[in-house]
Amino acid sequence: MRLPTRVAIALTSGSPDLVPSALRVDPHTALVAGCRGTVAEVGSILYVGAEHFGLVRLDEQGGYRGARTNSPCAAGTGSFLDQQARRLGLSGIEELAGRALASTLPTPRISTRCAVFARTDLVHAQQAGCSIEEICDGLCRGLARTIADTLLGGEAPREPVIFAGGVALNEAVRRHLESLVGVAIV
Repeated sequence: MRLPTRVAIALTSGSPDLVPSALRVDPHTALVAGCRGTVAEVGSILYVGAEHFGLVRLDEQGGYRGARTNSPCAAGTGSFLDQQARRLGLSGIEELAGRALASTLPTPRISTRCAVFARTDLVHAQQAGCSIEEICDGLCRGLARTIADTLLGGEAPREPVIFAGGVALNEAVRRHLESLVGVAIV
């Protein structure tokens, strides 16, 4: 296989200046282009990353309609789940997701809008005798609820809904989002 001699590099506005001559592009434009290059059809893009989450809406022709994002707080994001995993003595977000998927009982309600409230809810769930699996599932369900409440406001996203960002690898969050939103999330 022969590699191309030239490649194009573009950075989003939030990227560090590693390649000073690189083209700067809007993060939503980059996200839409990346999803279009990966899947055949895109109706909406739900992205949840390290410190933020958002929803990009596209029209029937695939044109950009607009976007909603969370406030500049890491609560309800991948960083938030990492923090809670450490608080629970878990090895990381992968173990948290695995434990959540193993839960078979109803989940305790855990606030994910604020790390301080989440910590209080975690302590209460532990004192009430909830298992680590139930608590992890409560965290994942809470995150899904925060995302749905913040971004959708009761309006279903246009399908297919593509789930992007690091949290998209968390199957427990994806399942809870599907249940809350009522549509399949890819």
